[in-house]
Amino acid sequence: MNNIDYKETNQYWNQLEQEKIGRYSAGYIIPLRYENVALYRFLKELKFLNKFGKFGGNYLDLGCGTGNFLFEWRDKFDNLIGIDFSSSFVDIAKKQNKNFKNIKIYKANVLDFESCIDDKKFKFIFVGGCFMYLKDEDVSMLISKLFKRLENGGVLIFREPTTTQKRIYEKNIGARRTIFEYKELIPLKEDVSYYQNYSTNYTFFILLYLKIFPFLKNKVSIFNNFLIEFFFLYLPLNIYKILKRNMGLYHFFIINKNK
Repeated sequence: MNNIDYKETNQYWNQLEQEKIGRYSAGYIIPLRYENVALYRFLKELKFLNKFGKFGGNYLDLGCGTGNFLFEWRDKFDNLIGIDFSSSFVDIAKKQNKNFKNIKIYKANVLDFESCIDDKKFKFIFVGGCFMYLKDEDVSMLISKLFKRLENGGVLIFREPTTTQKRIYEKNIGARRTIFEYKELIPLKEDVSYYQNYSTNYTFFILLYLKIFPFLKNKVSIFNNFLIEFFFLYLPLNIYKILKRNMGLYHFFIINKNK
């Protein structure tokens, strides 16, 4: 059935035990045993978001996971709020950010985010992989509500799994949408920029190499080399895109509020 069942989605995100979660890996996309691969992905995403994010004032992180962006940006904002539905993620996020008074973390459904933020407006809102698990009408509603909570000059960035040709449903849990579908679901007049998330797309190739060459497990840092990254990640990814008709990728979508 081409549908999203919130009951099944909620069960999916709350079944993972804390001991199976690393600081950077969640056990779904990247298993705990490949924590260094998850760190590679995180550092690449951090570099991108540092370039396109807006800092100062307030920051909101929907789908904050284990709270890594909150931790990294604790000195760049006056107030930081993280929201996630997974009890395990929230517990870990609270532990690693417990010493920072300007960070608040809540266990809540992202659709109920307003109950956690009072009347605050934000310079930067990041949504990490939440829209995939929402129905179309709720994606549009949430984007509209988030945009209203942006300060003038603020930015809303969301990172989502995408497909190149047509939508793919993950059972009744979530959906990979095309870039065009996401642009159609955004109920705003503002221009929307989108960028391929190479950090996540590269991760799948790195995991493949680790299966073929297990001795590379503790040497993931070699992929930070420009030439190795180009020949072993960038080129294979683009060849794969040519061969695969409906390919699953990840993209960042950026909406600036300029009025």
